[in-house]
Amino acid sequence: MNGKGMPGALHSLPTAAGMEDAFAGANSGVLDVLLQHLQGNGAKVLGDAGIARLSESRLAAIEVAARARAADCLSNVQSLARLLAQVLFDLDRPIRTADTVAAAQHLGALAQECERWNQLADHAAMYRVQRPVAAEVAKHWADWAQYYGEWPNAAV
Repeated sequence: MNGKGMPGALHSLPTAAGMEDAFAGANSGVLDVLLQHLQGNGAKVLGDAGIARLSESRLAAIEVAARARAADCLSNVQSLARLLAQVLFDLDRPIRTADTVAAAQHLGALAQECERWNQLADHAAMYRVQRPVAAEVAKHWADWAQYYGEWPNAAV
């Protein structure tokens, strides 16, 4: 512990106010925000650090499910891109700018979601294979989560 009561390993982690700022200004998708809240990730916490504490079998299940969801997202991106291209090349139909913009924005959101699912799968695979790394990350994450009241304190 340092002089302020915070575990020493946590001195570089964000403050509660810093976490609120990170979430308020998040430009990531809804999936990122949901996972950050579920896992207690802050601006300076490793991505998906909360999953480091899980067993190899749970990490394998997360990896498989996240890869499947990423493949679904990619399929959705490809389908919407083909549909958008068809609409834009159909010279007999007037192009509605608002619809085109909405479709392009949706393409971007789907691509971002696909990327996030792949990232989650990558992190799950890494923590599953690199157990010493997972143990170290999980310890620091648990200390941080306890300090901010997001994880039960065993001493209570």
